[in-house]
Amino acid sequence: MNQDIENLLKLQEIDSKIQSINKELKKIPDKVNKVKESIKELSSTFALKEKRIKDLELEIRKKEKEADSLREKISDLRAKSYGNIKSNKEYQALLKEISDIQNKIDTIEEKALEDMEKLEELKSSLHESKEVFKEKEEKFKKELENIENSRKFLENEIEKLKSQKNEIKENVDKKIIEIYENLLIKKRGIAIAEIKNEVCQACRIRLRPQLYIEILSNPDKIYFCESCGRILYTKDEE
Repeated sequence: MNQDIENLLKLQEIDSKIQSINKELKKIPDKVNKVKESIKELSSTFALKEKRIKDLELEIRKKEKEADSLREKISDLRAKSYGNIKSNKEYQALLKEISDIQNKIDTIEEKALEDMEKLEELKSSLHESKEVFKEKEEKFKKELENIENSRKFLENEIEKLKSQKNEIKENVDKKIIEIYENLLIKKRGIAIAEIKNEVCQACRIRLRPQLYIEILSNPDKIYFCESCGRILYTKDEE
C-alpha cells in the first residue's frame, strides 16, 4: 500500500477520534446547564418553603395582635359602662356588643390555632427538606465536578491526538495533506474510502472497470472516486 495512503488512514482514524471527542465536548454545556437548573429548582423549592413559614408566622402574629386589640376593646367597654348603665335595655345592648366582639376573638384565635398547626407541619417538613436539600446539593455539585473533570480529560486527549496528527503530517506531502483536509471538511469527516468488490465504500458507487484496474496496477499513485471525490485505497488482498 502507498505510504501516503497508510499515513492518511492513520490521520483519518485520529481525526475521527477528535470529531467524536468534540461531539462529547459540545454536549458538556447542556449537561452543566441541566445540573445548574436542577440546583436552581431545588433552591427555589426550599426558599418557597422558608417564605411560607415566615408568611405564616407573620399572619399568626397579626391575628394575635388583632385578638389582643379586641380584648382591650371589651375591657374599655366594661370600664366605660361601669356606673353608667341606667336601664336593662342599655345593659343588654352592652352584653350583645361584648358577645359579638368575643365571637370575633374566638374566630380569630381558632384560625390562628389552625395556622399554628400548619406552621408546625411546615417546620417539620422544612427540617426534612434541609437534609434532602443538602444531599441533593452535594450530588449536583459532584456531578458538576465530574463533568468538569471529563471536559479536562477530553481536551487533554484532543491535544495528544493533535500532537500525533502533526507527527504523521510531517511524513506526507503537503499538497496531499491539503487535499485530504479539504475533503475532510467537505465530506463530513470521511476523506478516504476503501474499495471493496470494485465499490467505493463511502458512496457505494461501483468504479469503472478501467479505473479499478488502473488503481490495482499503480499502487503508488493516489486516485479519487469519480462519484464522491474521496481518496481511494485498496487493501493488499484486494
